[in-house]
Amino acid sequence: MLSWKKETPTFQSFPNFPEERNSVPAYPKKNKMTWLKTENFRLTFDDLKKEIKGSCSVQERSAIDFCRDWLEGRTIFEFFTSGSSGDPKKIVFSREQLASSATTTARALGLQAGYTALVCLDTKYIAGAMMLVRCLVTGMNIIIRTPSANPLKGNTDPIDFAAFVPYQLVEMLEEDTAALNAMKVIIIGGAQVDDRTADAVKGLHPAVYATYGMTETATHVALRRLNGPDPQSWFQLLPGVGASVDSRGC
Repeated sequence: MLSWKKETPTFQSFPNFPEERNSVPAYPKKNKMTWLKTENFRLTFDDLKKEIKGSCSVQERSAIDFCRDWLEGRTIFEFFTSGSSGDPKKIVFSREQLASSATTTARALGLQAGYTALVCLDTKYIAGAMMLVRCLVTGMNIIIRTPSANPLKGNTDPIDFAAFVPYQLVEMLEEDTAALNAMKVIIIGGAQVDDRTADAVKGLHPAVYATYGMTETATHVALRRLNGPDPQSWFQLLPGVGASVDSRGC
């Protein structure tokens, strides 16, 4: 057990995810995304290789371009940090690094080919882009929504997996609890989940996890289950991830 100062999460330093979530079949070596849906389009794997004609929002165009780059075999991807702790800086990842992070998360959460994922985070940044990569490496369908307080508003498609920031989740707990309960897995990131929100999600049906990570780590490296029979008070490192402290205690 590694403990940091107050307000910094405590990590359990060994993988202990539910056994059934580690029994997911091996993921395909080739991309198997079935379709990507925007407000105006429903695109297949082959459609993404062609020029998309018609109106797209900035978020939709960003997601389509990223998926096309991935499908065409791009090997290097650049992102910028949010700048919340200083000037934004450029971070460069290889395709293999992003795929490894996505596959580790998918195995830990039990994500499977054929699931449908809601991507409602800005895909110009690592959190939104990694939602796309998780879909591309596992074979999940993609629904793109422009980031908003309630990205479920107006949606009629079943959703299995989604990532939200705490503000979005709070709004949806008030307006769309039934839609949240129809999902299988929800992850929360981008900011700390306060005690009130953590208590509110305990009654939700899907597995809900708080995440710990940053741009430099290609999103999260640890998860904390917030609901279910055994909610956690610590963050648990993903399988294959290690943590240590240096001589300064950092």
